[in-house]
Formats: sequence, structure tokens, C-alpha cells
Amino acid sequence: MSFTICSWCSRNYYPALDFCLPSWYQNSGASRITLHLYDSCEGKDANDTWFLNAVHRCKLMRDAVREAAGTKLLLLDADCIVMKELSAGFSETKPIGVARWPRINMGVLFLNMTLDWPFVEFFDKFVERLMAECDRLKKRGGKWSDPPDQAVLHEMLHEREGDIEKLDAAAWNYCTAIPVAKERIAKHGRDMKILHLRIRSTDMKAFRGLSL
Repeated sequence: MSFTICSWCSRNYYPALDFCLPSWYQNSGASRITLHLYDSCEGKDANDTWFLNAVHRCKLMRDAVREAAGTKLLLLDADCIVMKELSAGFSETKPIGVARWPRINMGVLFLNMTLDWPFVEFFDKFVERLMAECDRLKKRGGKWSDPPDQAVLHEMLHEREGDIEKLDAAAWNYCTAIPVAKERIAKHGRDMKILHLRIRSTDMKAFRGLSL
């Protein structure tokens, strides 16, 4: 099966991408990998910066969907380690595969855009609703810990639940922190397809000399 992996990564997350990217080439089975690298947006304060970057990332996601129309596309966070071949994540009957349900994680999204479904319209609306939500949060003093991008996508996907393929999170989006990643791989690695590292930009030094 032919499919593309698309990811985006700000400069402060490059160490995570450098560490995880070889596994995508070695294990995913993707016919193409597309990366969007960018410098973080700077706002007037920490919260404004966070909102600006959330919108910027989601615009890159929207543009990737537009460019890949008619193909199979996996949207993957830069801090994901691919453990096994991934083509089975694409449903032949449902347009979107998510690796967590009912609580959505937008770091792993399988889009089968060979199916007749309004992908472009959906992601255009996603960006529009995200920008409106960020404006609302700013006006009421929302903090960076409020995840508007994830919350908006969660709401929109639940509105289209009948179109969603719900994948097993333990296999397709196994989340763990770096200090216990080796232990988790030893215990559950046989069943993992994607290992999603829980990290922040301040954790990048953890990748120095890391071996999993």
C-alpha cells in the first residue's frame, strides 16, 4: 500500500525529530515522508506565543491535507517512534483513523483520502474554529495549558463519529515518558506499532545519548 507520512516540527523540537525519524524510514512502510520545519512564532507573552504556534501547526496540517488530496496520508507527531509497518491503520471503509477514543490525540491521524469524504472542507473548518477558540481563550485569559487545537478537533471528530475508525491506543499510540520508555518497550513492545513519547520543548536534553 502506498501512503505518505507528514509531520511538522518547530526548531526547539528538532532533537526529538532527529531521534525518531530513522524509525519512520526503517519500519513504517511509507512510500514518502514529508517534513515541515519551522521557527516558532513569537507572541507578546508566553500564552500568546502558545496560541500562535497552535494555529500555525494546524494550518500546516490543513495545507498537507490539501496537497495530498486523493491519497492516503498519516499525520504524525515528531516525537513518535515507529515500531512496525503502519499501512493497516488506514481503513478501507472509514475516512479517518484515530488512535485514541473517546479522548482524541491529534498526534496520530490516518486519513484515507481515496474515499469520498470532505477532507479539505473539514480541515478548513478546523482551522477556522481553532482560530475562533483561541480568540475566545485570549479574551478570558486562557493559559497555554488549555489545549484548544486538541479540544476543537476532538469536538469535530465526535460530530462525525460514524466516519471514524477507532484504533487500539495500546498498539497505535502508546504514550510514555522517556525515563520509563525502555521498560515499556521491553514489556509491551511486541504489540506496539507507534510509541509516542510524552515530552515538552524543555525536555530535549533527554535525547542526548539516548538509546531505546
